[in-house]
Amino acid sequence: MKAALPRRPRRIGAIAVAVLALSAGLAGAAHPFPGASVSVAAVAGSPCTTASGLPGTIVVWTDSSGVVRSWCQYAPPSEALPVLVLNEIDYDQVGADAGGFVELYNAGLSPADLEGLALVFVDGANGTEYRRRVLSGALAAGAYRVISIDAQNGSPDGVALYSTRYEGVMDALSYEGAIERAFIGAFAHTLVEGTALPASVADSNTVNGSLARVPNGSDTDDAATDWAFTTTVTPGAANVG
Repeated sequence: MKAALPRRPRRIGAIAVAVLALSAGLAGAAHPFPGASVSVAAVAGSPCTTASGLPGTIVVWTDSSGVVRSWCQYAPPSEALPVLVLNEIDYDQVGADAGGFVELYNAGLSPADLEGLALVFVDGANGTEYRRRVLSGALAAGAYRVISIDAQNGSPDGVALYSTRYEGVMDALSYEGAIERAFIGAFAHTLVEGTALPASVADSNTVNGSLARVPNGSDTDDAATDWAFTTTVTPGAANVG
């Protein structure tokens, strides 16, 4: 799943909202809108600056609880979109597990805004979230972000790049088996892209290595094609098959 931009809000339309103070200084905070009503058209699309300092426009939507919210969403040039992917994960190490990580990569041509995104780790035994790491800042085109974390190594387990604004999975990996129903937020999501990664393609506790997209950053939306076990661990650098 390519994360060029957050998915469209589930319910944006001609609804009435109320505004206390809404301007280019929103800088990315989500708000309910008590007060006098105005139309969405008077708010949405106005210029703003994101919390990570990128130029954006105001979007307005209704969340799963029925609360009307706004966000300053990064608006890159259409010809130079960011493409943010989970790129490498080391969840099992030789001996005692320590030093694990997840790597993000921006395979696009403009910065990726990480505000409002999180890494969510899912226990495949029951499909529930067991850990979350909130992201922030921006990731330049062609750059990597390494998040130090020791993920579970069960059969299966998974990780999702998740939009907390729009309650959607932007990218995901289910390893050592398929997780078709991961309960994140108010909804169930699949962590399988296309054909599930075979359970035999896994990180190892006897051989140093990691699961990685090979070639680096490749995303055909088919996990069995895109991911492989590699004995060359490359946090913060291009993957090697």
